[in-house]
This record gives sequence, C-alpha cells and structure tokens, in this order.
Amino acid sequence: MSLKTLPFLLLAGAAWIAPAQAQTITIKAPAHMSGAAVTKVDESALRYYARNQELDRVEAEIHRLQQLHPGWTPPDDLFTQVTGGSDETEFWELFAADRLDDLEAAIEARRHSEPGWQPSEDLRSKVAYKRARQRLVNASDIKQWGKVLDIAGGGDIVLSTTDVDVMWRVAEADAHNHAEQEALALYEKILQDSSNSGERLGTIQKALGLLPVREVETLISLGRTNPDGSNEFEIVEDDLLRARIGAIAAGEDVGTVSRSELVRFEDGVEADKSAMSDAALLGWFYYGQNDWQDAARWFKTSLDRGGDVKSAEGAVLSLSALEKPDEAEAIAAKWEAESAEVRSLFLGLGAARLSMDPPPDLTRDYVAKLANAIEETQSGDGAQALAWYHYNTKSFDDAQSWFRQAMAWQPQDTTALGLVLATFHLKQWSELADLLKSFSPDYPSVAAIAPELKRPTRTASTVDRTQQVRAARVAQRVNDLFGAKRYREALALLDEFDGKSRGMMMLRGWALYHVHQIAEAREIFRKLDAKSSTKETREALAWIMNAQLPARHR
Repeated sequence: MSLKTLPFLLLAGAAWIAPAQAQTITIKAPAHMSGAAVTKVDESALRYYARNQELDRVEAEIHRLQQLHPGWTPPDDLFTQVTGGSDETEFWELFAADRLDDLEAAIEARRHSEPGWQPSEDLRSKVAYKRARQRLVNASDIKQWGKVLDIAGGGDIVLSTTDVDVMWRVAEADAHNHAEQEALALYEKILQDSSNSGERLGTIQKALGLLPVREVETLISLGRTNPDGSNEFEIVEDDLLRARIGAIAAGEDVGTVSRSELVRFEDGVEADKSAMSDAALLGWFYYGQNDWQDAARWFKTSLDRGGDVKSAEGAVLSLSALEKPDEAEAIAAKWEAESAEVRSLFLGLGAARLSMDPPPDLTRDYVAKLANAIEETQSGDGAQALAWYHYNTKSFDDAQSWFRQAMAWQPQDTTALGLVLATFHLKQWSELADLLKSFSPDYPSVAAIAPELKRPTRTASTVDRTQQVRAARVAQRVNDLFGAKRYREALALLDEFDGKSRGMMMLRGWALYHVHQIAEAREIFRKLDAKSSTKETREALAWIMNAQLPARHR
C-alpha cells in the first residue's frame, strides 16, 4: 500500500480503526529510496499525528522528514500504539492548538520536576519553527522585507513545500529586496516539488506581480500538460499579456505584443466598464509608443471610470503632446492637489498661458488657483510667470509683489529685470535706485537698461542721441539673450524699449517664432516683406510656412 492511497482508505471507512486493528497497515518506502541504514530520525511528531489519525499531517510530516533525511522510510509500526519511552502527548496537544506559551511553560515545569529530562528534538525544532514562522508572517504583513529575510536565514525556518505560504512570503521579500533571482529560484522549487494545483497556480500569480515578464515566462514553461494538450497555466494568459503590455509601457525589453493580442485585450477592456486600471495601462502603453491620440483616449476612459491621479497625469501629458493645452489644463486643474507631478504640469501649463502675448483674459478664480499652487510649491518660475502676467496687464503693484517673491525663491536675471521694470512704472524712485545698484553687478539685463531707468531730467536736444544709444544697447542685450536661447527675456526687453526700426522688428519676429507664437511672427515678417522684400524677410516667411505644415509634409 503506498502513501498516496493511505488517506483515501482510512477516510473511506477505516478512520476510526482501533490501534490493534491498525497494526496490519504499513507504509512502504518510495521505490527510489534505499533500505540502507540512515541517521536516527526523531519520529515523535509523526507518531503523535498517526496516533490521532491526523492523516494530512502524517503525510506532510513524512514528506518533511524525507526531505530532511534522504533514505529514511516511515516505520512499519507507525499506526501501532507505542508504549514506553517519554510521553509527550500533553505537549503535542498544546502544540497542535497553537498554545505555544502554555507549551513552553509545561516544558519548563517538567524539566523542574524531572531533572535531566529534555523534550524531543522534533518538538524543540517544531516549536522554534512555529515561533519563527509567526515572526516572519507578522513582518511580511507589515512589509518589513529585510526582517523577513533575516528571520528566514536565522536557522529555524526550513523552506519546503510543506509550508508553501512561507516560501511565497520569502520570495516576495526577495523580490522587494531586488534579489529577483532568489525569488525565481523559490518559485521554481515550488513548481518542481508541489503537485497541488492551487499552490502551483498561486505561485504563478504571485510571480506575475513581482518578477519581470521574462522570468514569469520561465516559470510558466514549467507548467504541466493537461490531458487535452494545453498548459496548466493557460488560465493566466490574460494576466501575462497584461504584464507584458505594462512592461513595454515601462520601456522594458520584453519583445512585442501582436496586433491580434492587443485587439483582444482592448476588446476586453472596452467590454468591462469597471476596468479603469487596464484602461490606464493601455494609455501608458500608447504613450510609450508616441501615439498621443490613443493614449489620451484610454486615459480619458480610465478617468471616466473613476481612474486615479496617474490617469490624470497621463491624460495631461498626452493632451499637451497633442497641443491641446485647454483640455490638458482643465484636467490638471482638477487633479493638481493630488500629486506633485500633476501640480508641476498644471504650473507649466499655467505659466505658458500667463506668458501669452497679448495676455489672455483670465478669471479671478483661475489666477487665484494658480497663485495658490505657486505658493505651495514655492515655484520661482511660476511666480515669475504670474508676475509678468500682472505686468503685461498693467497691474504693476501685483507684478512687483510677485517679482519680489520669485526673487526670494529663485533669483534669476529675468526676475530681477521684471522687478526693476515694475518699480520703474510705479515711480518708486528711491527703491528703484537701490535695486539698480544692487542688481546691476549680477544681472546683465538690469545692467543693460540701468542708464535709461533714472528719473527723467533730459532736455529735448539730447533725445535723439539718447534714443540711438538706448536702441544699440537694447539690441546688443537682445542678441545676447538670443544666443542663450532666452527668448521670453528678449521679448520683455523689446516690449519695453522697442522702437520701430526694421532690425528691432526682425528680432521681435524671431523671438515670437521661438516661443511658438507663429501667427504673430508671421504677421511681422509679412509686413516687413511687403514694405521691402529682402532675402532676410523671404527666408523668415519660408521658415514660418514650414512650421505651420503638418509634420508629415515637412
């Protein structure tokens, strides 16, 4: 009679066989095991389970002992009542009931009453294992992965398929500790040693959430073949496809997804109206392929189904790439309080809107919301953009206040220039003098205009010469800013001091071109060309035409 048939025979009708009758039942060693003498094995737990006819534990204990002691075979008298020797029944009953504190107290009491007595090695090791297991499970539940691995390596834990849950937890800790090969080895051991279909499938499902796709595919290749010729793990086919799509979206090299696989996955997501995370996954997949249109569509689907802030982030990025700033900003404004990433996108879109020329007509609520986000993030660039918006709408008090704040958070040339100009328009001459003296050594834009920002005292006879010097100085500074690709700063100078010379107008046109205000740049170049067509104006118009063509026609 083999071990495999034993539980079924007993459960079928012999579960309550008296010890005397059970003496005729034997358990034969597996055919591949030798009958040679082996190291003495502590069988006390095995006999306890057999005496109580706990057949599942008998089988698990035999399996454990065979793994620990290759060549050991179960005793023929396993189901015979054994007399004599040290009776540990009380201890094993406490052990089986998980009353470990009471068990250890009972052991100490017996040691005290029977000097020299010691519990069996099997009982000691099993108590140590159960204690260690409790600590390991607790550490795993609160995601203390390093502690899990320390306990697993402490000597009391034996990793075997008699306790697959412990193996899963240690593998998870390995994966989170960047020891993916160790996790893979544990999962492989489970698939090699366990015949339990639930444990085998659970192992694949655990691995899917923790290991790279290629390693999961390695595990799936260990699947057994069903009678119909299919792989036992076909049930996770969609999960594996989902993982592969996610890996591709993350930029991992895991091969490709066929069009038919993608269509099948998309159809499933379309049909399942609750699949918001899968919709977002498709959004990131297409975003990684630079397919902004499909990415935006799937991110919006995810949001419509209750998607989270990451879906909002993807939608904002995709719509921005599609040059749909209004739609992108509407989503960003709704979600900006939920994450630093979306708030940063909201500020970037807001700064671009604030920098438009002419300044847009914005509601108080919008400006207040943007101002709040700028204050919470202490964004120097955001504060500067809001300051220039107020400056361009002639709100010089607000402009001055925000330029000051921007200088406190992130001092830079453009901000210093804006603070000086706002102070000039407010005619705060004493403060202006202090700013010019303080800023001129460090900020070239301020130094360039400092001679022109003093309180007016000139006579009419000096006006023409002053304007010529002024225009030359501004032109030089604008050229410097162009070389540094600081086009908005160049526009700020041109807005403040621009004469109507042809050279100044050409500079303005190119500055507008570089900040993507193509229509305004085209109008300037068109007027200049109509007045006097030159190679310079014709080339500028050609550049503008090319910029306005769809990408496929360039």
